Amino acid sequence: DEYIDTLNTFADKVGKDVKVYDMIVPISSGVYLDDDLQKELGSSDQKEAIQYVHDRLDKNVIPVDVFATLENHNNEYLYFRSDHHWTALGAYYAYCEFMDEKKMKPTPLEQYQTMKFEDFLGTMYSYCNQSEALKKNPDYVTAYIPLATNDMQYIDVDGNTVDYEVIADVTQWNEASKYNCFIGGDEPLGWIHNP
Repeated sequence: DEYIDTLNTFADKVGKDVKVYDMIVPISSGVYLDDDLQKELGSSDQKEAIQYVHDRLDKNVIPVDVFATLENHNNEYLYFRSDHHWTALGAYYAYCEFMDEKKMKPTPLEQYQTMKFEDFLGTMYSYCNQSEALKKNPDYVTAYIPLATNDMQYIDVDGNTVDYEVIADVTQWNEASKYNCFIGGDEPLGWIHNP
């Protein structure tokens, strides 16, 4: 309810000339596991929760429902096994839904140059006491380099401005850091000037 109130308040404050969109990304269990298995495991119903939010948004907040799209592609590598993030492919499918909502054509995936970083072991690997089963089956990170610009800047935790790349080559980084190919990782503030 706080999330709903925040979105509605924000949309009200920016006014009707600014389009506000809402996209709630389900976690992997909601997309990969069937309803019966989710119930057996005691999972909450993510579809129901997302619908709850969407039903309570003001008319000037536009919901973008990506659940069905991700479910329709759930035989693909949409979420990492050893990390809590979705993959860039999962994000791409959500982007396509967003573009559809905006009545615009998404850029075809094959137009992007890609980088692939092997042997990624993410946060879930750490949370599972560095499970040997996960270590034997590491993830890989595929990143799509933006077409307009790959340049960005961010401010680090010490207040320094750093010139960086939206997608950086982390080939030589350790197995836990491969996800940091995206916008320099978790920095306090970053910006991209898109021409």
